[in-house]
Amino acid sequence: MNGWGLAFRACGNRLIVIGGPRALDGRVIEINACVPGEGEPQWNLFASRQSGSFVYNCAVMGC
Repeated sequence: MNGWGLAFRACGNRLIVIGGPRALDGRVIEINACVPGEGEPQWNLFASRQSGSFVYNCAVMGC
């Protein structure tokens, strides 16, 4: 992830992150989550989608 257009949200004991890397064929938006704790975070990918130029994370997220 390049840091542009990242969104963070706490949801219960999880940290939800929306953002994505630039791919060779355009941008990809991902929704990932982890439960913070000791040790390395274990990220779970919930969804992935080609995003084009539209910004998907510019909305209020609810839990």
